[in-house]
Amino acid sequence: MLNRQGDLTIVCKARDLVNHTLTLTNNCNLFPKKVRFTLCQRMQDVTMQILHDIIAANEIYPKSLPEMEKRLDLQKEVLTNCKIFLNFLDIALEQGYIDIRRCEHWTGLTTDVKNLAASWRKKDAERFRQQVSGPAPPAPARR
Repeated sequence: MLNRQGDLTIVCKARDLVNHTLTLTNNCNLFPKKVRFTLCQRMQDVTMQILHDIIAANEIYPKSLPEMEKRLDLQKEVLTNCKIFLNFLDIALEQGYIDIRRCEHWTGLTTDVKNLAASWRKKDAERFRQQVSGPAPPAPARR
């Protein structure tokens, strides 16, 4: 899952989402000034929080249960914030700030991050479960 100079794919995808969000929400032809400090600011904040939580979770190398839980909690926050952001996109579409084509592209960027985060969290949860319970006992030999 590495690419851009050794970054995780999810970090690169989240960075792409932040950059795309900043570019579009700072475009006065799409989003008027009257929504700059409501919808636009929240869209920018939530995408930056997604990137922050991904990096923070990836910096935890869990050696204890609290560290495992913290990493899983940060991953859950990423998933929650992706869902919140998708709702902001729906609002932007319903209010006429973006068209369906832009919404679909932006939704694709968001769901890429969401799907990678869900997969990452699932793999971590399974690995942590095995670490806590120990390796599975060998299957009994058949006679």
